[in-house]
Amino acid sequence: MQELIKIDVHDGSTKETLKQLRIAGEFYGEMGKRYEITGGIEVEEIEFLSAITSRPNLNVLDIGVGKGVSTVLFASLGNVDMVVGVDPYQSTEHQNSMTELCRILKIPLSKVVVVEKKSIEAKPSLDSIGKKYDFVLIDGYHSFDSTLVDFLVGHEFLNDGGFVAFHDCFYRQKQKVLNFVLKNRDYELVKLHPKCRRPLLLRSARFIWHCLKYKTSPIIAIKYLNPLKTDSSLVVFKKISGKEPFYWEFCGL
Repeated sequence: MQELIKIDVHDGSTKETLKQLRIAGEFYGEMGKRYEITGGIEVEEIEFLSAITSRPNLNVLDIGVGKGVSTVLFASLGNVDMVVGVDPYQSTEHQNSMTELCRILKIPLSKVVVVEKKSIEAKPSLDSIGKKYDFVLIDGYHSFDSTLVDFLVGHEFLNDGGFVAFHDCFYRQKQKVLNFVLKNRDYELVKLHPKCRRPLLLRSARFIWHCLKYKTSPIIAIKYLNPLKTDSSLVVFKKISGKEPFYWEFCGL
């Protein structure tokens, strides 16, 4: 199985600055406007996602831009040519925070394209951009159907051998999507995880709490979020091929 290899950003301070902003939970734009960072990738996930692959000229699809931390991180990577972010609320709820974050961190806006639509509506725009992607991050609305649609859209544009990462996988409905992918599409689980932030006892208690809160099966949850290895909610798959089963070969969830 191909491993993820660490890649340094073209500006060594960008990743550390993003980590500091994530800890602070806010940043201020050029005009002094305050932007609150809610949700999104965590500090240890910033480090992990900066390790996508060693191949040059990557294109990244970020479904669920939110406040823009992940999008800006990808755009700061020296081996990434383009980042396409899909988010229907970027100029409304999120007040163009991703664009502002690019400006204050001096990330070239020419590297980023925003498709301000839901993923189910975004395919014509993605078709017109005309790119295939080497990495897809799915961090949109957390319902089963929305996550499944996000995956199916990303799957169509993801190169064979590329990676798809799902965020916030403590939720039962997201784990159902993970099961669907492994059982019904040609993907494999990447058994690499972000570094642990919490001690074993605390992350084990947190794992049990999440299982109880979200009524998640511990057996299924531990397959993806083993507290012995990680306290992150990020799960990564590698796409082997675009092969799909016949309609009578549905293998369940």
